[in-house]
Amino acid sequence: MLWLMTMPNGLLSFHSITGTFRLHQYIELLSHYVVPTMKINLEGNFYFQQDNCSVHVSRLVQQYLKKPNVQTLMWPSKSPDLNIVEDVWKIISDMVYDGPQFNSIKELERKISEVIHIINNEKRQLIIDLYGSIRRRLCKVKH
Repeated sequence: MLWLMTMPNGLLSFHSITGTFRLHQYIELLSHYVVPTMKINLEGNFYFQQDNCSVHVSRLVQQYLKKPNVQTLMWPSKSPDLNIVEDVWKIISDMVYDGPQFNSIKELERKISEVIHIINNEKRQLIIDLYGSIRRRLCKVKH
């Protein structure tokens, strides 16, 4: 499994998760990577958005996020159309699968890494534009 982080400045990062994504792995990812990255890249007030995966909404994760004072955006269940990460994965997927088939998971992960590097260096505006669509997406649900 791949875990993806998108930032309002258009930067992407991913981590490969081996096996089942467990609660302790997510808290470790949050504490060692996600929260420090957010604090460095996002000034002032920000909201951390995650989907309603059971690991994300667990009581322990919610308690953990209170310690570094990370505000999370309450997210309606079954709402993938609101979450821009689905669109980001589409962009990545289109670039990854524009070529030959892969012979191994390692080849696929290497290609995903290359594509994310290209997006981060040449196509960040695509991600920034998706962030610009969040308000419109949320307003559609509210009405």
